[in-house]
Amino acid sequence: MRTAWDRHQERQAHFLPVARRVTELEELPPGPALITGLRELRATPMTEELALRCVVQWERCESWLAAQKMVMLGEADRVGAERPLLAQELAALTNTAFSAAMGQLGLTDQVARALGSAWSALERGELTLSHVKALGRAVERFPVSVAQRVDEALVPLAIERRWTPAELRRAARRAAIDADPDGAADRAERAKAESDVLLYPRDDDMAGLDAHGDAATMQRVMDVINRDAEQLRRDGDRRPIGVRRITALANAVLGKAAADRPTVQTMVTVDLSTYLGLTNRPGELSGYGPITAELARQLSQDAELVRLITDPIEGTVVDVGRRSYRPTRLVRRIVEALHPVCAFAGCNRRAVSCDKDHRQDWREGGHTSTCNLQPLCRRHHNLKTQRLWSVDIDPDGSEVWTSRLGFKFVQRAPTYPIDLFEPPPDDVPTDVADRIPEHDPDPPLDEIPWPDVPPLSDEEFEAFTRAVDDLELHAWQAAERGYDTFRDLGLIG
Repeated sequence: MRTAWDRHQERQAHFLPVARRVTELEELPPGPALITGLRELRATPMTEELALRCVVQWERCESWLAAQKMVMLGEADRVGAERPLLAQELAALTNTAFSAAMGQLGLTDQVARALGSAWSALERGELTLSHVKALGRAVERFPVSVAQRVDEALVPLAIERRWTPAELRRAARRAAIDADPDGAADRAERAKAESDVLLYPRDDDMAGLDAHGDAATMQRVMDVINRDAEQLRRDGDRRPIGVRRITALANAVLGKAAADRPTVQTMVTVDLSTYLGLTNRPGELSGYGPITAELARQLSQDAELVRLITDPIEGTVVDVGRRSYRPTRLVRRIVEALHPVCAFAGCNRRAVSCDKDHRQDWREGGHTSTCNLQPLCRRHHNLKTQRLWSVDIDPDGSEVWTSRLGFKFVQRAPTYPIDLFEPPPDDVPTDVADRIPEHDPDPPLDEIPWPDVPPLSDEEFEAFTRAVDDLELHAWQAAERGYDTFRDLGLIG
């Protein structure tokens, strides 16, 4: 009788050639040869163990590629251009945020100056890019000499002990503080100046708050939230702890009466058919992003909410503002609803925090209207104003931004709503199709051909022509009488 172990052995023997090939690849350094070998195995059947071993090798290749990209970024950064301008080019070319591009360049510079051991481990595939980022964040405020000492001491330990990025960061923070205890207070004071609370939109009509400040204050805030959430439980609230924490936070900031009512002081954009309940297209909550039709209709009932109803066919706003340099408050809010974020490629700064830029310059005849205004954050507004990036407007309303290096990026004019899906096909519903018999009890009769039309004689053809002429005359006279009647009634000119 074959046992489970026998079946396992047979399975291993079946995949033995693939296992040998995977072992050979594991002995290769990360690079083109390893990538080519892994690509050859993509369509090869294998066990779960072999598949995971291949995933590990792809991770090594990914680390190697990140190290090579750093080399090129360092080369570009040494050319002499200002880093913000270079980051803007990189962000636009890679369709990423400016902050992400600045982060890539900053990390590359930090690695080149102080994290040589981390870069070498990254190129060998022994550490991931997440490990290098964690190490860089831990020592970024310390002198270069301290960062170098931490890098040389901890990278071998991280490889040997298989630390996660979080473990490496904790160890690096402790080692850096031990190496430079006198500067700790000064660094902490500078960090407090960067305290902030930020809103991050999430899916399913949800959002997150990222509050970062000094550790003592944030711990006290969390203690109060937990205390109030526990009090809600004692009062009979049986919802999950996370929901009670959010309720406690809202009660503390807004007051209980305000927290219980979904009052907003911003703008909701919704097309007319959705507002009337005829369709269910998503709405747009200014400062947040897309929301469900149900929530858009719910918020639109709030008397303190400014509703922006759009044309359901063209998706354009029916207000055009007034001719003056400074837009009215209503025009600004309409522009913010049409462009939730900065209109520059890849920038996600909220429109409410942006300048209202004239697409066609005011001095060149541009109007102050919703059709000619767009939000641009101060950085990108300055890029345009200082002609570091040039902007041309196409006949269809799209903008063509040209960078100082000559790269072109097209920003299409926004419309609302955006239909992403085709309408469903007119198929018979399943519940109806089930009731249709397989055999038609009343099949159609075979088509009976019409008999051939006999040819007309000369006399018959002449009579037919006179009849057609009479019909045309009567039709023309009837049209004339109808025209006179509509003119007398004033319906036509």
